[in-house]
Amino acid sequence: MVKSSSTSNSRRWPKGLLLGLLILAIGQPLLLKWPVLWEQLYRFSMPFNDDPLRVEAVSRLARAHHPARRVLIVGSSQAREDFDIKRLNGELESDGIEVLNVGMSGGGPPIDMYMMMDEFIELEPDLIVYMPYFGSFYQSKYDYLKFRYYFDPRILPWLKKYVGYEDLLEKKEVVYDLAVSRVFPLYRYREFIQRGLMNLLTDISQGSVRQEAVRYALTEIWTPERFEEYFKEGMDPWYEETSYTALNRDLFGAFAENLKEQGVTLLVIDGPSHAILERTYTDDLPGRHDRFLRDEAARLGYAYISLADMQPFTVEDFADFTHLNERGRQKLTTVLLDYLRGPFSARTDQ
Repeated sequence: MVKSSSTSNSRRWPKGLLLGLLILAIGQPLLLKWPVLWEQLYRFSMPFNDDPLRVEAVSRLARAHHPARRVLIVGSSQAREDFDIKRLNGELESDGIEVLNVGMSGGGPPIDMYMMMDEFIELEPDLIVYMPYFGSFYQSKYDYLKFRYYFDPRILPWLKKYVGYEDLLEKKEVVYDLAVSRVFPLYRYREFIQRGLMNLLTDISQGSVRQEAVRYALTEIWTPERFEEYFKEGMDPWYEETSYTALNRDLFGAFAENLKEQGVTLLVIDGPSHAILERTYTDDLPGRHDRFLRDEAARLGYAYISLADMQPFTVEDFADFTHLNERGRQKLTTVLLDYLRGPFSARTDQ
């Protein structure tokens, strides 16, 4: 009896598929070490939409060289948007200081910083600049979708102690992605890679392929009318103290202590926010946040620049409610430059 070709093919397909997956699994470690891949993925990515991929790309490319002194800016999209990295590196080049920015969307809570700290330390920074704002500690929920990219199993006992696993287990797709990504690391970035290819094709169709990555996601300046429409008087609070606040406070302490043990200097900057955010909370959360960071600085020995230590930021300095426009960006960049040329250089030059 002659077997039909369809039956024969159906039996061969699984073997071929398994062989292909095996080759892919073996080949990915080599692909992940290829700098050209990360250079191109970064170049055709977009801030905000593709932050996890951009953080990975910056980290992998940075491991290939070792400047005299390295400064790493971490935190939320505020950290990504609110510093002029080109200016910082241009003005500090003669001092042998390189500045990298791995700010990422999502509020920049200590949960993320704790899970990412080993990756930060692998880059051998002399200084880590962490810029949270009060919302980094007082958000009522955590976006567990970020576990796809930043997960570290050491976070699990902390979750169990403070908030439990219920919120995490609701995100079944995250658990699946984590399992698959253990074998195929690029799988977690599939959506970003697809968008990057589309960006490349769009550039080609328009006859102008970008030569460098887009730096900032926020180029539109909100009008006063848009602020008023978005933040209505009497709106429900966005920010409040919850069990996630306690979790973030203790994880921040663990993060700062770990950096200290590893010999990495930590500078914390209180991130500026638009005055209209006063409508999003009931208690004096910014004041409570500032006192917490001051007390922890005294206890743990990190450097702290509060809003009171800076030139005031006015409504004219903001693109939206948490991100600075070009004028505000230059003011904050000057604050960091003064620290790097002053206390930081004085300490590292000894």
